[in-house]
Amino acid sequence: MKHKPLLTLLTLLALLSGLPAMGPAPAHAASFTVNTPTDDAAAHDASPGDGICADALGRCTLRAAIEEANAHVGADTITFASSMYILLNTTVGALPDITDPLRLDASSVWDAANNQPGVTLNGGNRSFPGLVLPADNCEVYGLFLINFTDAVGVYGAYNTIGGSLQGQRNVIASNSGVGVLINGSAAHHNVVRGNWIGLSITGDSIQSNSYGVVMAGGASDNTIGGAFGQGNYISGNTVAGISITGNNTDRNRLGANYIGTPAVGSSKAGNGEAGVMIHLGPRYTHVGGSSGDLGGNWIAHNGQEGVLIMDAHEHWVEANIIFSNQAAGVSILSGAGNQILSNSIVGNTSHGVLVDGSTATGNLILANRITGNGGQGIKLTNGGNAGRAAPVITAASAGGASGTGCAGCLVHLYSDNADEGETYHGFATANASGQWSYTGALAGPNVTATNTDAGNNTSEFSAPFSIKKKVFLPFVVRNR
Repeated sequence: MKHKPLLTLLTLLALLSGLPAMGPAPAHAASFTVNTPTDDAAAHDASPGDGICADALGRCTLRAAIEEANAHVGADTITFASSMYILLNTTVGALPDITDPLRLDASSVWDAANNQPGVTLNGGNRSFPGLVLPADNCEVYGLFLINFTDAVGVYGAYNTIGGSLQGQRNVIASNSGVGVLINGSAAHHNVVRGNWIGLSITGDSIQSNSYGVVMAGGASDNTIGGAFGQGNYISGNTVAGISITGNNTDRNRLGANYIGTPAVGSSKAGNGEAGVMIHLGPRYTHVGGSSGDLGGNWIAHNGQEGVLIMDAHEHWVEANIIFSNQAAGVSILSGAGNQILSNSIVGNTSHGVLVDGSTATGNLILANRITGNGGQGIKLTNGGNAGRAAPVITAASAGGASGTGCAGCLVHLYSDNADEGETYHGFATANASGQWSYTGALAGPNVTATNTDAGNNTSEFSAPFSIKKKVFLPFVVRNR
């Protein structure tokens, strides 16, 4: 028993020898307030990690605040002491990448009198990017970002750019590259909401980026906009409003955005090419929707298609208003399994919906309002939708219609003033002989129809059938 204290000491030493050396305690999350617009060679934080935002002259610059926030573990916050115009020193170069969760929030100094951001962040000569976010769980609110290459680059997950509350809007304009770039497989579940991208700070004129928003490189499950009231104005950009590109760039969602219209006033503000471009491999994009968390988009006045799907498959375009674009409302080029549902596709320069190419099959076009377009309502070319032929209407009245189609196909009935499909009514199923009959109200004056086969290949509209209405002339009695 007399050796017990020695054994206890030896045991304790053995346990302690297996523990790692104790370093300094991790820093706690902190808040930093930028109090100067100055950005110069001395603007770096004097001692990153000490919990104090101060350069060598005691100033809390934006550059020093980001450096100090990066040195801290946890979700730090950067705010601004007042409205300010920060012109980055082009010799010093880009701001540090944001590598730790950060709320960069200028909403408290929002210019409420003019309803615009109170903090401007100017890159100076468009030679370097603006805010680069490889971190997760960051938020960016209330900034006017101009004169960068890509204004905001998101490479992490669960980040939020903008919001629908007072002061949370970012205005992203006059950048030589992309307004908001979401890039790489690590960039998932990000939200871009309530911003003006490609418009002036007042929202009534064009101030172009190259692209408005780009998702690429496997960036998936991101949301641009959302429910009604949460959308962005993405207008006036020189190329596309929104581009989704590359294999594995999947399941992204676009809701309640205004793509090609100004935020203020009635002047046209179309993007130079397509409003929405989905190309080269992505899958499962939702452009609009009818669910509570995803509303339809307004897509108008763009220099090419409203929505372009090219070499991309299995996307949904639903419940959008697509009008006055300078090509087709929706073009599907070599894309299969896409669904164009319940949209209003009106007044576009070319066709309402174009399906082009032998690999562009299984594209369902259903229950849309398609009318007043410069070309056909639905146009199939070069084997698009397997060249599915339209049905033939042999009889029609205000109470129904009948005719012939492909055996087993669904025949969908519409009314229009001309030869498209302004009003959707319902469907009938063709029997094994191709005969079909529909009973239900038809508005006219012309009735059209489409075939959709078991593979979801939808045809062009049929030739219109005029509903003959009886005209009763007044009975006139002449006195002799």
